[in-house]
Amino acid sequence: MARKRRWFSSDDGPKRPKYPRIRGVELSPRDTKALARLVDRYGPNAIAEAARWLKPTSKRSKGRPYKGRALFERMHMASCIEDWAEEYKLNGKPNPFRLAMIDWHEFVYSDPEIEKRDFDVKYEKALKKKFYKGRRELREWRELLERRKEQRQTRK
Repeated sequence: MARKRRWFSSDDGPKRPKYPRIRGVELSPRDTKALARLVDRYGPNAIAEAARWLKPTSKRSKGRPYKGRALFERMHMASCIEDWAEEYKLNGKPNPFRLAMIDWHEFVYSDPEIEKRDFDVKYEKALKKKFYKGRRELREWRELLERRKEQRQTRK
């Protein structure tokens, strides 16, 4: 009578995976340990039942976030900075965009109710990212308005 092969035998038969696979997903050692701890504490049936009722949580939301007020704030900021930078260019100043960003910073924090923030490298980098995003959105907005204007003219 032949011996049955088992996953723990030393034969070249099928081997047990290093980590358990659940619906095609391999758990990391850390997740396996956490799951084993939960199963030991509450039992496999309770964990399976709880897993059916849990909603997945993620740090990132699905799709693009709602733009709302922040969109128009970024676009307004980009428009102001571009205008001020254009003035600095006409006057022949070096680094017109940086000077315009400093002006924006002074404009925003000119209100005494708002706590003044230093114009440091980290803040400048964040402001620059916000400016570029706002400029891109402003360009897209203007292109959309142009397309709508052209559509209206072709209808007439």
